[in-house]
Amino acid sequence: CPRIRFEKATRRGRVWFVEALFPGYFFARFDLGAHLRAVQASPNVSGVVHFGPEFPVLPGEAIRDLQCEFPGAEPRVIDAGVEPREGDTVEIVEGALAGWTALVTQVLPGRERVRLLLDWLGEVREAEVSKRSVVRQLSE
Repeated sequence: CPRIRFEKATRRGRVWFVEALFPGYFFARFDLGAHLRAVQASPNVSGVVHFGPEFPVLPGEAIRDLQCEFPGAEPRVIDAGVEPREGDTVEIVEGALAGWTALVTQVLPGRERVRLLLDWLGEVREAEVSKRSVVRQLSE
């Protein structure tokens, strides 16, 4: 089962997660007309993916590509973080300012940093922090 390992900023700071790439799914090759009922009745099978009356067929090339991308048992590391953008409200989750809310005024791409506006002691101040130390707040 292909697995991914990713680091995500949370309110507790940066945390590593390992998840299945296709949780709850497995791929099987069989003659749909002859074996569909047997596959559906197999232990631990909750169903066969379908869209209305159509059952999608995944080309063998796609399976081979997945096997090449995920050759071993080690999970692949990906960056699943959502990058902050100008105008985003973020929470700082690491460092001396952890717990503060700020507004992103500029993303500094070559330096992996963001420039923020903070309300500090009644005055608006600008600060620069690592992109990895902020989490975008979801708009409600």
